[in-house]
Amino acid sequence: MGKYLDPKDLTEETFEKGIEEVMENNEYWKAAESARVVMDDVPIKSKDLFLYWVNYVIRHKGGQHLIAIAPFELNIFEYLSIDVAMFLLCLVSVFLGSLLFCIRFMCRCIPKTKKKQE
Repeated sequence: MGKYLDPKDLTEETFEKGIEEVMENNEYWKAAESARVVMDDVPIKSKDLFLYWVNYVIRHKGGQHLIAIAPFELNIFEYLSIDVAMFLLCLVSVFLGSLLFCIRFMCRCIPKTKKKQE
């Protein structure tokens, strides 16, 4: 959608060339136009949405129910879902251990055939 200019190598000349390239190349204009079409494809305009939320907060006296409580009331393990990850890891370990046990048991039950020497 735009031209990247490396800040380490940015000079007045490279900046000017970058601006000229963006202004003269129609591909940048087409990309900006397609982004505008996507951004404009909303059921409600930004101004109306803003007014809705301002009125909503006024109606509900501050909207305290909209504040995320997770960072304040959860411990670090719950907040980062470490407890869920450990539970899933335990489940996978139990499953793999059971599978390995079953395979070993089945291998022991199969009688080994001895080759007859002639």
